[in-house]
Amino acid sequence: MHWPIIETFDLGQYDFMNVDGRVVLDIGAFVGDTAIYFTMRGARLVHAVEPLPSNYEEMLQNITLNGLDNRVIPMKLLIGYGERRVSMPHSTDVNLRGGSVSEVLRVPHGGYEYVDVMPLRELYEALSIKPDVLKLDCEGCEFDVILNDYETIRRFNEIVFEYHSYITGRSVGELMSILSKDFRCSFVNDEFYRKYYSNFSRDELGMIHCVKAT
Repeated sequence: MHWPIIETFDLGQYDFMNVDGRVVLDIGAFVGDTAIYFTMRGARLVHAVEPLPSNYEEMLQNITLNGLDNRVIPMKLLIGYGERRVSMPHSTDVNLRGGSVSEVLRVPHGGYEYVDVMPLRELYEALSIKPDVLKLDCEGCEFDVILNDYETIRRFNEIVFEYHSYITGRSVGELMSILSKDFRCSFVNDEFYRKYYSNFSRDELGMIHCVKAT
C-alpha cells in the first residue's frame, strides 16, 4: 500500500478539514486517495489534478472502484508557469511515484508521455463548477502557485497545503507573509510531521491551513 494512503485514511492527515457539501480542487492528487477521502467526508465534487501518468491511471481505477465517477473529476495536468507541455515518465517505481516531480524526471521508467502544463488561474477559469477549497501537495510547486498566482488563490475560502522548503530552498515565511493579507493561517499536524518525518525541521517540511478572513 502507498504511504500517502496510510497518511490520509489511517493517520488522519486531513481530519481537521470540513468539506461537507463543498467543491474541492485537489492539486497533487496522487492515486486519488485524498479525492476519495474528501468525498467520504461529504464533498459535493472534487477536481483531482495529477501529472504523473502512472499515478493518474491508478487514480482512474480507484475512482471507478469506489463508484465516484460522478463526484471526482480527474485531470492529467501539471500546474506550472513556463513550458506548456512536459515529458513525464511512466514510472512504476513506488518510491519514485510518491516523490517530487523533479525526482521522478531524473529516472526514466517505462517510457514517456507528454503532459499539459497550465497555470492555476487558467485551470480555475476553465472549471464550470468553481471550487472554494484548495488542497496543494505538489512537492514544491506550492511556492510557484501561491507566489505567481495569488489573485487566484484569493478566490478560495479555504486552503491547505504541504510545504517543501527542503526541495525549493525557499522559506515558508514567504508564503505566510502573502497569505496573511487575506487569510488566517496556522501550522497543523506538527506532531505527525515530527513523528514520521523527524529528519526534517518545521522550517523544511510541514502543513499549513488557511481560512479566508471575514
